[in-house]
Amino acid sequence: TLMQYETSADAATFEFVSTMVQTLNLILLTASELHDLRSMLSKSLVLQEDPRRYRNRSYLDQTPASEGSKVFTVLFRCWCHNPVATFSLCLLAQAYDLSFALVKRFSQMEEVSVGFLMQIDKLVHLPGESYL
Repeated sequence: TLMQYETSADAATFEFVSTMVQTLNLILLTASELHDLRSMLSKSLVLQEDPRRYRNRSYLDQTPASEGSKVFTVLFRCWCHNPVATFSLCLLAQAYDLSFALVKRFSQMEEVSVGFLMQIDKLVHLPGESYL
């Protein structure tokens, strides 16, 4: 898996993993076959009512959807190898606080590569059918 490269890898391997994640992210955002996965991810971190804790009608316990949050967590660990892919995954999952934190980190980058800017541009110009 992509996570295996984290411990013993050179720059070329990290570049390959980043490019692979970028490609997989673009497929995730645009492929019609992945509609159900996008839908699950878009609800993965949204809090839902837990009926077991509904004893007192004035109190509703809020818990994240478990399957979707697990999928988000697994993808997030891999997507972290590419900052723009991580940002788009957070937007898809409606993790807006995390998205904002990433944007703040992007603004603190001392050197911004052309490739990074091209990825941001591609993300901004995705077709209307994408789920961001």
